[in-house]
Amino acid sequence: MQGKQNLRHHMSELRNAQSNEDVEKKSLLLSQKIRKHDCYKKATNIASYISCNKEIDLGLLHGHIFKENKKLFLPKFFKNTYVLAEVRDLYKDLMPGKFGISEPTDSCRILLPEQQNNIDLWLIPALAFSLKGDRLGRGGGYYDRLLEHARGYKLGVGYDFQRVTELQSDNHDVAMNELLLIQLPS
Repeated sequence: MQGKQNLRHHMSELRNAQSNEDVEKKSLLLSQKIRKHDCYKKATNIASYISCNKEIDLGLLHGHIFKENKKLFLPKFFKNTYVLAEVRDLYKDLMPGKFGISEPTDSCRILLPEQQNNIDLWLIPALAFSLKGDRLGRGGGYYDRLLEHARGYKLGVGYDFQRVTELQSDNHDVAMNELLLIQLPS
């Protein structure tokens, strides 16, 4: 098992080495798979993310969430941690955030931690996922704190190369219920 920092660096290099065209294709394929997933079909309230650094881009999926009368919640940096905020319009409700990642504006309704029980489906990125569903994030613990109150189905999303046999997990780490990882067909 590699050290967490070495694995973060290695996975970042692999992800960033992909062409923009491959990222677009994989993002489209994964978005289509998510829409076919039973948990997505049943979900009313969906927590997702805005991609950065060649992560899977779920922007097209976000558009479908609105068309299908589902609610979209995205992370917002607030008081030195992440909270979820409801987004109703991807053009009006997003602004550059603390880490250069778009996030909900101050006018978006923020969920209290106990309200996160109402999230049916969480779409969660990572640098790596283990076969057991453990995730390796960027190292700040922000997502682990956000997921602390998550009761909905946690779907780890990413690229097939982000799957590793095992990861060192800590007590505060939150495992995924399932992984949905994509590669381009040969």
